[in-house]
Amino acid sequence: MLHHWQAFEAGDVETIMSDYTTDAVLITPDGPLKGHAQIRSMFEKILANMFPPNSISLNTVSYTYLT
Repeated sequence: MLHHWQAFEAGDVETIMSDYTTDAVLITPDGPLKGHAQIRSMFEKILANMFPPNSISLNTVSYTYLT
């Protein structure tokens, strides 16, 4: 499970997909997704919304506190 979450946090669809067999079925609130193509599509959409192109990484943001 840790492997899956680390790949998800990294936005790495290839590594996420390595956790699924080619005939896997993933049950979602919108219904079942069958096989790599449908499951990959879901993760690509989720990650595109989480990490849009040209987004700023939280690792590079610094904060200044005024006292």
